[in-house]
Amino acid sequence: RVEALACGDEAIAAEFMRILIDTNRATLAAMDGSARRAAWGEFGNVAHRLSGSLRLFNCDDVIALTSRMEQAARKRDSAKVHAILPVFTAVVESLNAVLMDALDPAGTGYTGK
Repeated sequence: RVEALACGDEAIAAEFMRILIDTNRATLAAMDGSARRAAWGEFGNVAHRLSGSLRLFNCDDVIALTSRMEQAARKRDSAKVHAILPVFTAVVESLNAVLMDALDPAGTGYTGK
């Protein structure tokens, strides 16, 4: 899917994946910080933006999970957000691992910025 978005240009696809990895990491950190501060409006906005990024990969189950967290944040349902967030974080970190493997199939050590 990334190659198609990059019109077959491998360099652009690789840069796109690097940006997604770094953005995912920053977004997870922002979500964690927002949840810790109970800044539910901010949390919901960050979750919504990440949901848009995940649509690029047709990750429907993950998008549904993101939507559940976003709705819980909008309702200020701290318990639900804190229950879903660790699972969601693990899923996004797994996606990042897949992207890193695609960037570095030889295992030379790309870890992001």
